[in-house]
Amino acid sequence: MVDAGDLAWKSATVPEEKRAQQRAKGRHQFEAFAAAGLDGYTPGDGDLALGLAWLAEATRAHGIPVLAANLSCPEGPERPGVRIVEREGVRLGLIGLLDPTIQVPGCTVGSPAEAAERAHRGIEGVDLWVALSHVKDDRSLTEELPWLDLVVGGGSGGQYKEPRVLAHGALHLATGTRGKRLGVATITLVPGGEGMASTTARAGLARKLERYEGRLDDARENLAKAEALGEDDLVHRRTRQVEQFQVEVARLREQLARVADAGGGPQHEIANALIGLGADIADHPLASEILTRAKLAVAAASPAV
Repeated sequence: MVDAGDLAWKSATVPEEKRAQQRAKGRHQFEAFAAAGLDGYTPGDGDLALGLAWLAEATRAHGIPVLAANLSCPEGPERPGVRIVEREGVRLGLIGLLDPTIQVPGCTVGSPAEAAERAHRGIEGVDLWVALSHVKDDRSLTEELPWLDLVVGGGSGGQYKEPRVLAHGALHLATGTRGKRLGVATITLVPGGEGMASTTARAGLARKLERYEGRLDDARENLAKAEALGEDDLVHRRTRQVEQFQVEVARLREQLARVADAGGGPQHEIANALIGLGADIADHPLASEILTRAKLAVAAASPAV
């Protein structure tokens, strides 16, 4: 189980009058995640807005493994960039990366790709490399890091029912914001496999491409009608529509070709699901207890009206 940031707060700024109650809530969130067995956590700018010292103490209190390869702070505890997790004989390399635009007082946030290369260097025997990314442009990571297999995104705000295809056969997973969904990825390792493949992602891309090819055909037909009428303004608008659909069709064809190209060898398989955490999901007894304590702590920390 991993998280790529903005667990305790949603944005890079927090109103001063809300800081105490959000810190109280955040402590209980970390307690719940620790109880669930969090294997790696990369803080986002929202978490860091509550204070680096507070975040360090709150995560340490609950044994949360914080990963931030490109965060350098001269003072305070060292934060590892990589963690190797083994489950049922499978070794996963987790690397935490922050967006270089994030500002942390007293610290520097360096290049994600360069930090990942340093963290990855010299480590052998890993079956899958996973980036816990609070980077705004997750796609750029795999363009520079061909050895990455999965990118779990927390900084782009995206939500993908099906994995997105990135460079070098890597796949991108994202559950959206505000903790409303839990992503469950089931990975099947294939002997000698290179890169990741998703049958559902291929099917989803093929369906989307078919829809956009139909829209392109309709747009071309509408353009021909406008040209026959000799209406310059309408021709201009229809031409723009055709151009937009051409770009999207080309992009989808490129993505589908990338998914279908396994480089002549086998690929590992992944199936992804997003589970909504609505009121119809029964709380675990411990989660209910933590929620009750959190409500009391938040109420106590809230300013008097």
